[in-house]
Amino acid sequence: MDDTLGRYHRCGSCGYVIGPSEHTGELVGRCPTYCSTDAVTFTPTEITFPPAPSREAVARDTRDVEAQIRQTYARLARPGGHMKLADLRAALPPDLDRETVDAALTKLGVHSDVHLWPNSDQKQASPADQAAALRFGGGYDHTIMIEAGPQSIADVYRRVKSTDRVHAESMLAPLDRWQLERLADRFETADGRTGLIYTNRDDDTLRAHLAQESATNHEAWLAKANQEVADGTLLYQADNDPEWVASWTDEDRATARAAAERQSQMDWDVGRERGRRWLDRLGEGSQAERDGIQREPVRGEEATQPDAPCADDPARTADPHARGVADGYAGGPHNPDLFADDEHGQAYRAGLQEGRTAAVDEELTARYGPEPAGPQVATGVEADTFDQEVTTIEAGFEYELCGDCDKDLDEHVIAEDPLGHAHAACRADAAEASPLPDTVAADNGHDDADGM
Repeated sequence: MDDTLGRYHRCGSCGYVIGPSEHTGELVGRCPTYCSTDAVTFTPTEITFPPAPSREAVARDTRDVEAQIRQTYARLARPGGHMKLADLRAALPPDLDRETVDAALTKLGVHSDVHLWPNSDQKQASPADQAAALRFGGGYDHTIMIEAGPQSIADVYRRVKSTDRVHAESMLAPLDRWQLERLADRFETADGRTGLIYTNRDDDTLRAHLAQESATNHEAWLAKANQEVADGTLLYQADNDPEWVASWTDEDRATARAAAERQSQMDWDVGRERGRRWLDRLGEGSQAERDGIQREPVRGEEATQPDAPCADDPARTADPHARGVADGYAGGPHNPDLFADDEHGQAYRAGLQEGRTAAVDEELTARYGPEPAGPQVATGVEADTFDQEVTTIEAGFEYELCGDCDKDLDEHVIAEDPLGHAHAACRADAAEASPLPDTVAADNGHDDADGM
């Protein structure tokens, strides 16, 4: 069977390649690039689309191959320069099979200092680039670049704090001892701990420990996500299948109540509102009652108390602002049918926003504690308070490096800010800024005589 029309074709004038869906069967005609005003001939051509590495290949340990790729790049490319994957593959040892190299490149592609990108659309690339391309992220990459200098600990941590073990081991492999210790200092574990103990652990043991914690965090995240999917699916079905809800046993109601409790704690507004609504329906006190505000029934719901006005009772619309506060606090959406006139509708919307704000404020207070009082403008700070602030700053550097420059206390100057409080400034920034008066400079813990 002739499959000419199902193949790729190359313009005989400019070399542009068209795919099977880009021509109408006419193999003589105008090129899409308008390279010629005359009719050109398209001839069949072969385009290479290399397959992605298998999951089994990616799951294997390729850290030695990744190190060889880094070494080959460092030998042949300038620091931070671009290098074609075709040139890189040609320089690697010939005993490395294609799939192993592809798996190593795939894992290197998530390192903070490695960047992969395409030169062009795969079918327009040269035959050599097509053959050497890496199937990655839904496309084909032809070029690699590895940044010069050490990796940022903050960038590494964002990637390695929660991932599968094989990718965590890959990202940790090129880090030196100092970087590993800084990473361990800021590592947050699934059980809420911050900072990992690395004393008396060699580099390989510390890498294995960090990789295990990363995998544990990842598994906990997956378990939470799967639980949220299951909870959301259950409550969504409950919203749309009242006959199924009517057939629930006590055990089913307990399962639904537990799902609603978890959903009510979500950051996603829709899921949180659905969870709170089902907590109301399943009893044990409504969410509004638990939060200290009596939630009136929304339109279409029955009153929870015999003497309480139902949703359509005009008596409950006497105070639109109070109704808005109650609905907003309970997570209820804006109902434009409640108050048709502008005056009452405006009062209801203002109360709705007020109630929503109060609910968010209480949620934040419960999670993070009360908001600290705003700064008080003063002409100065007591000496003992200033010394305590200096001590606190110095203690903070013992625990974590600066988030701006990623350096320790020696690279910072502790001085008094305009409000009289202690402030740590990076030495590089302080040198560029106008100097502070000598009278407000604070002791940074070093001998001023030798300047150290």
